[in-house]
This record gives sequence, C-alpha cells and structure tokens, in this order.
Amino acid sequence: MELMTMECLFKKANLNWKSMEKNIPYDVSGMGIRIRSYNHQTGSVEMRQVLSLVRKGDSAVYELVTKAGDIILKCSGGHRIWDEEAKEYHHIHEIESGTALNSSGEKVEFLVRKTNSVEPIVDLEVEGNANYFTNGILSHNTTPGGKALKFYASVRLKFTKLKALEEGSGDNKQKVGVRTRVEAVKNKTFPPYRRGEFIITFGKGIDDEAAVFQAIIETGLVGTKAGGWYTLDGQNIARGLPALHDYYAANPAVYERLKAALRAKTVTPPADAPVSAPAGEDGPDPAEDPAAGDLAETGEV
Repeated sequence: MELMTMECLFKKANLNWKSMEKNIPYDVSGMGIRIRSYNHQTGSVEMRQVLSLVRKGDSAVYELVTKAGDIILKCSGGHRIWDEEAKEYHHIHEIESGTALNSSGEKVEFLVRKTNSVEPIVDLEVEGNANYFTNGILSHNTTPGGKALKFYASVRLKFTKLKALEEGSGDNKQKVGVRTRVEAVKNKTFPPYRRGEFIITFGKGIDDEAAVFQAIIETGLVGTKAGGWYTLDGQNIARGLPALHDYYAANPAVYERLKAALRAKTVTPPADAPVSAPAGEDGPDPAEDPAAGDLAETGEV
C-alpha cells in the first residue's frame, strides 16, 4: 500500500493547500480518492472514499513516539487517536500516553510529546466509518469546519427503521408504530458509534413503556410459549403483545413488581453509592458532591 504525504494527497485532488481559503472544506467526493479506514462493528480494515479536504489554521506540532523514542506520527493537538485499551477516541492534547491501533490490528503503545514547531493543519473527511489510518495509526475525522450541519454539529445521529409494528389481522391489520435503531455517527462529547433501539408509536412518539415491556420479555422475567402466549410464574397471562399490555394495565402492582425486578437485574449502582444504615442506626451524613484531529503531516492511502 502506497504512503503519501498530505501535500501529495491535496495535489492528487488538484488543490494547493498553501493557497486554499482556511476552514472551507473542498468537495472531492467525485474524484475516486480512497483511503484505508476501520469498521468498528466488524473489526475489519476497509477502503473508503475521501469526501472532502480542508486547510485549517496553524497549530503546534505534537509527536507520538514509542517507548524506544521512534516517532510514529506527527499531528496537531486537536487530532483524535483511537485508544485500543479505553475503546474510544482521545484528543492528543488531552493525554500523555495511550495504546493506538495500527492497520495490521496490532496495539502500539505511545507517549505524547509537544514540540516547539508550528505548522499548517490540513485534514480530510472520510465516508462511512468517519476514520482513517495515517502513518498506520487509526485516527478519527475531525470533520472539517464550516456552518453546514454535518460540519457544525457536535453530535450526529443516524436513525434506521428496523420493522413496522402491526396490530389486528386480515383486513383489520394496521401499522401502529416502528422499531427503530439510532447510532451516534459523530460525537465530540462522548465515545461515538454507540447504538440503541426503541419503539416509536404513531401519534405518541417514543414509547418508553413499550421499551420496558420488551426488556421484561428479553430478560426472561416474563416467559414465552408456543402460540404467542406469555407466562408469569408458570401461568399463562396473555396471548399476543396487545393482550400483554392490557394485562399490565389491569394489574399495575404486577407491572411495578416486574419493573423493579428489571431494574435490579439490569442497573448496576455506582461503586460509591451510599449504603442504607441498618434499622435503628443513624447512617453517616451524606457527603457533599465535590463535582458540581487534524493532521499536520502525513496521511495513508
């Protein structure tokens, strides 16, 4: 696989980064420029298209060096590197060391060293995975500047319709909602690529109760049997989801008991959570809460 400097990458796109207007992304999606990227879901390296290139301001240069002193990457402080141990991206200026991931799937321990050099920042945006390998090190798109939503937003979510939810049968069947998946495809405030699923009921919105119903079933608090039956404590209680919802509505005490059991089964209290004092003893006074990627040098294509 050929290595080239960022300057050569811009030249391939017929751009001279020295004369480019700052913070204006240039669309190169139609030029067929591809770069190695990493799919976090499958754990595989893929070739992905470069969508845009941008020339930013000047920045102090940081070096990522091995414990032996070998330089593995030069970049700006805003560059974001994947930490294989923490399983998240970090801005270089925020850390002193870490464990990077290279394009061979190997962990590379590094130290961060700030230099006295100042160089222009050039960056790129990659489709799909929103990351790329530079000098063999996995880096995240900083998403070039600009006021368009995809560049300006700190968080971008991707919604995918999984299946339609229907009630009734035959001519009386009608769609009442959709099961939806949401994925954070860009997140500058929290580790990205987190996923969640929920139900949207037409005329109501996100159905919190439906999510609780589904979790109760998935955790086995309510059993299932052939023929669409749902069981509790070995007894059939409802046939079909609508009937199960009606059962909960008619038996609120049972529903609250199942919710409490679900919470106990799925929610882990924080390690510093206060412990209730035994009956007849005074507990301690509650403690006060004290808390109230851009590239400078090279890219790999």
